[in-house]
Order: sequence, then structure tokens, then C-alpha cells
Amino acid sequence: MMDASKLLFSLLVLMSTAKWRSETSKSGCTDTTPEYFKLIEGEAFYFVPYHLDDPDLPDENFTWYKTGSENENITTDETHRIHYHGGALFLLNVSTKDSGTYTAKEKTESCECCKHHLEIHVFNKTSQEDLTFGPIKSSEKNIRISCPEPVSYICSTFGGKITWYKGVSLLQGQHEADWWVYDSTKKDEGVYTCICTWTHHHRVYNTSGHRRLIVLEKGFYRKVEILSPTAKMQLADEGVGIKLNCSILCGTNVNRECAASWDVDGKAVEQMDGYNQTIKTVIEEDTQNFISTAILTIERVSPKDFQHTFKCTGVGFYTNDFILKLKQRESVIPLVIQGVCVVFICVLAAVLIRCFAIDIALLFRPYFPLRRHNEVLEDKCGYRLFIQGRDDIPGEDRLELVERCLKQSRRLMVILTPGSKLGSEVTDQCSTSNQTSVIGGYDWQVGLHHALVQRELSVILIQLGDTGPQGYTHLPPGLQHLIRKSAPIRWPEGSRGAAAWNSHFWKRVRYLMPAIPAKKRALSAVI
Repeated sequence: MMDASKLLFSLLVLMSTAKWRSETSKSGCTDTTPEYFKLIEGEAFYFVPYHLDDPDLPDENFTWYKTGSENENITTDETHRIHYHGGALFLLNVSTKDSGTYTAKEKTESCECCKHHLEIHVFNKTSQEDLTFGPIKSSEKNIRISCPEPVSYICSTFGGKITWYKGVSLLQGQHEADWWVYDSTKKDEGVYTCICTWTHHHRVYNTSGHRRLIVLEKGFYRKVEILSPTAKMQLADEGVGIKLNCSILCGTNVNRECAASWDVDGKAVEQMDGYNQTIKTVIEEDTQNFISTAILTIERVSPKDFQHTFKCTGVGFYTNDFILKLKQRESVIPLVIQGVCVVFICVLAAVLIRCFAIDIALLFRPYFPLRRHNEVLEDKCGYRLFIQGRDDIPGEDRLELVERCLKQSRRLMVILTPGSKLGSEVTDQCSTSNQTSVIGGYDWQVGLHHALVQRELSVILIQLGDTGPQGYTHLPPGLQHLIRKSAPIRWPEGSRGAAAWNSHFWKRVRYLMPAIPAKKRALSAVI
């Protein structure tokens, strides 16, 4: 296979093909594409046309000459520095004046007239840097430097020996056409020269070729990372076009293939109508990351597209893929209709309640009976209370009733209000005062006597509302003594849960009540 650099040189002279074709039309010969080489002064060069099938044909079949204002015929005499044998041209100990174009006119049975063209440019040895063949750029750990093809061809043809140099330093121990740089680093960069030493008619000649090595930063291969898409479901509108983005990261400083692509239900996008895919690979300047992006364009989303499976595939040193499906985007129209209906119903209900409030209340009153306010200590805790006006008998002697009830009671409950009046209830048996009794009445005096003197009765004090700036100074001395001895329990005004039997207020009241409630008796037994 021809060396890449030689192919490059050949391409550079394609522009001159028109000139050769013009001459072909005049001379009646078929012209081949010219080949171009750069040579170093003092070295030797052996050339066989690339299109020539057999260079060992008789000399009579070829005529070599140097093209110019006047063509200079080249001899077959081997004593001359420039001569030829058949289709092969020898340029020995070349000089700068040898630069120019050389042509071989071939006559064969299959081609009455074929012309092979060679163009060379001879440089002096100080121009070595300009004569390097294609550079070698690699980030591999072990890098192979190949001797340029024209030099290795000459060595293999004449059994020559290859010697390697880096710059002006001789590299020991390697005479093959390939030089290997192991565990490459930046220190290994430079110009590598392979020199072929070969013999022609007992004379020794040299032919050299130069390659520049550029060591790139070591590549970091990783499992292909799917950058996009990130969600397994993407919303789409039927009848509207959409673009799906498949973006992958292959690694850093990698020279391998890095490509993203889409397929639909396992089929290549190119095989399906209505789909178009573009792929682009870029290298980030800052990070040297290799990123490939494939954009799948769906011209018009159809109902079938919501059934398809779209797969984003990333191929690099490793492979990875991601499955994506399209989902029909929900319309906002049903939500708007629902919202309008809710608002309309709320407005209608407000209007009906405002206009027919009395009728509605009368309609539902049978189904919502009035809440009963039961006494917590009686209904929930089992205690017996005597409440004047509820449990006494009209016409009964009050003094006798007070004496009898206080003897049967175990607690005297006193309700303290902000006014100058005082209400009291005797719990578990009898009460000796009503809420209209004036402080200092007979029933209240009897109660304090039993509580303070005889110590037969415990008192529970409950405070309603604020006492005001005067505090408890307006109360009798005996009651003030009880307040100092045990602070009243305050009723939490405005609290919704205070009336519940298990509230904190009722727990404190139950704590001060007897541990075992008295057994309920018939009303006749109390009288």
C-alpha cells in the first residue's frame, strides 16, 4: 500500500493533470497522474511508476526523458548518474539541478503509447525539517513510527539496511522498517529519520525519510455516558414536528470512533419515512472531551409514534443505550372547563344560600337536632350534684335543707365571678347557695363553717373571668383564706375544647373530687 505521504504528494499535483491531458490529445498517448517527491541532495532515489505493472520489461519498450524547453533523453548506461532500466529510473547522488519533471513513454501491446510522469524537488541537507513526511500524532502508550514508503520500498528491493536516528542521535538495536516507542511521553517527541543503505553495481547509496512524532495527552476511555435524553418519557403533540436529542460522552483525548445514533423499534432511521437524523461529533477545547450528538427530527408526530420505541445508542470504546418513548401531551381545555364548572357551582350555591337561607335552615333543622350540654361530672364521671332550682322541692324549708345537704356532701364547689355576688354548688350531695345569694348569707356561712371549723368538707374554687383590679379583696375573710390556701381553677374562656370531658380543665376538677363517686339514689331518698 502506498505511503500516505506519497498519496498526499500525488494529490498536490492533480492540478497539473489538465496539462498532461492536453498533451495527450496532441501526441495521441495516454497520460497517468504525475507523482511528486522531495529528495535530499547527495542521496539516491529509485523510482518505478505506480501504474506500471512490470518494471522489468525490455528497455526498448521505454523512453525516459527530462521534460523542459528541450526534452533531455536519459540513457540506459549504468555508468551515468541518471539512467534507467525498463520502467525503473535511477537518480544517484542527486543535486539541486536535478529538480524537474521526468517522463517515461511506454509502448506495449495493450497500450500503444502510455506516459508516466515523475516530478521531484531536490533540497540541501539543511532543509531536512521541511522534508518530513506526514506527522504522527498519537496518545497511545506504545507508538509505531513507520519508515516512509519510498525508502522502505528501495530497501526491500535492493536488500538494504535501515538505520534509525532521532534528530542527530543514532538509535541502537533496530533495523526494521518500523520503530516502536514504548511508554511514550512528551520527551519522545521529535523528528525520526530512517536511512536505507543499499548497493547498486557495487556502489553504496543512501536514501532517507523523516517523520515527526507528536505525543498527545493520554486518552481516558470510559463507559459511554448518555448526556441526553435523561427522562424515559417525552411529551409530544400529535400533528406537530419534534426533535429528539441523543448526546453521548465517549471519553477524553480518545482517537477511537465516537458516534451517537437513533433507531426506531430496532430499525435504522434511514429506512423509515418521515424521520431525519443528523450526527455531529465535537471535541471540547478546555476538557478535550469527545461528545457526539445525533438529532432525530420527526416531521409530523403521528399516533403510531406514541407506540414506537426510540433508542439512543452511543458507540465508542464501550457502548451504551437509552430507551425513550413519546407521550401524548394532555390538553388544557378539559382542565379549563372543569375549573369554570367549579366556579359556576360555587357562585350558584352562594346565591342560593343568600336568597333562601331561612328556607334551607328550616329544611335541614329536623336532621340536625340542637346539641345537648350535659353536665360532665354527672354524665361522664358518675358524681351526684345538687343544683338549687333543679333538685330542690318547692316550699321545702331552706334552713333544714342546707343543714341536711351539707352533712351529706363531700365537696363544696364555689364559683368565683368578677361581681360582688357568689355562687356555690355542693357536689356529690347538696348545695347551700344559689347564684343570687348575697355573700354572707346563711347557706354560705354554714358552708364555710363546715369547711373551716369542723373540717368536714373540702372546697373546690373555680374562677370565671377576670377578677379586676380589686382582686379577691371584696370576698369574706374566710373565703380569702381558702383562696390563699388553694388557688382557684381558671375556666379557659374562648377555648373550643374546654367543654370536653377530657380537657385539661375537667381533669383538674376531677383530680380534686373524691376518688369514688357516691352511688346514685332515687330522688325520693335525697328528699
